[in-house]
Amino acid sequence: YTELKALQTVMDTNLVRRAKHIAVTSGEVDMNSLRAELAKLEGALKSVQNDEAIARKGYDSIADKFRKASTSLETARAEIEKLRNAQDSMKLSVSEREQLME
Repeated sequence: YTELKALQTVMDTNLVRRAKHIAVTSGEVDMNSLRAELAKLEGALKSVQNDEAIARKGYDSIADKFRKASTSLETARAEIEKLRNAQDSMKLSVSEREQLME
């Protein structure tokens, strides 16, 4: 009976030790899996950051072109207004000449 009790104690101890080993080993597997997933996500993040940088450059370029186009448009509008005023002035001059000729 004593030998049976000792054998039971050894088996229980071995069982507990094995359970701890399995828990640690499965924990390592999970950690390795998590590390792999983290590395994958970090790679995806870098890719997204690169895409964002490219998009930002494109946006900045478009915004710069828009600013230049807006400036050109304002310059053209001012020039058109000047030409209209000159045209009106010329019409007055022609009217004045016509009145003088009469």
